[in-house]
Amino acid sequence: RKQQSASKLDGLIQNAQELNNGVKLVSGEVPHADMDLLKQLGYESLDKQKEGTVTVLGAKDSEEGKVYVMAAVTEDIIKEKSLKAGALVGQLGQMLGGGGGGQPNLATAGGRNPEKLKELFDQLPSIINEHLD
Repeated sequence: RKQQSASKLDGLIQNAQELNNGVKLVSGEVPHADMDLLKQLGYESLDKQKEGTVTVLGAKDSEEGKVYVMAAVTEDIIKEKSLKAGALVGQLGQMLGGGGGGQPNLATAGGRNPEKLKELFDQLPSIINEHLD
């Protein structure tokens, strides 16, 4: 499962979107992941992309009716653009019917509305762009 998720991360990195100010957004749903795995992938993403990158990964646990989201932000963005992972997941957690927090470089949130995850990813570029302005 870890192996599959790691290659999933590589795929998401290759398909990163360009946002305002040249910031890259790596985002997507990781099937069958739990919060620990999302965190681990977040650290891996920070490891692979040292700068200019925001990573947001999500996972649904439909049986439990839960949804998880993890945000990782490279140091340069934290310093230069004042975008912190903790603040970002706080906002994303609310969208998912929950809440979250964590460090400036990596934070997690959980919620009770798994069906909102797609909408969250659809809105993500504009949410992050708002933070970058």
